Amino acid sequence: MRFRSFDSLKLFCTVAEKMSFTAAGDVLHMSKGAVSYQVSKLEGALGFKLFERRHTHIRLTPQGQALWSAANYHFGQLETVISDLRDRSDDRLC
Repeated sequence: MRFRSFDSLKLFCTVAEKMSFTAAGDVLHMSKGAVSYQVSKLEGALGFKLFERRHTHIRLTPQGQALWSAANYHFGQLETVISDLRDRSDDRLC
C-alpha cells in the first residue's frame, strides 16, 4: 500500500513544529478540531501514534519524532529542487 497523505504529513510537521494543535491551526487557518482530526486520520493511515496527548500539552512519540525528522529533511530537499528548477526554467508561467 502506497502512502498518499502528503497534505496531512505537511500539517503534521506544522503541529510538531508548534507543539500545539491550536497554534498549528492558527498558522494553517484551521480550527483546532480540524487539525486534530487530520492528525488522527494520518495516525490511522500510518498505523501508529504520532503524539502523546496530555491534558495541557502534546509530545511527539518516538515514531512521531522519527517521522518529523525525515519529513523535514525530505520536504527541504523538495523545496531546494523546486527552487533550482524554477531558476533554470526558460518557459515561466505568467
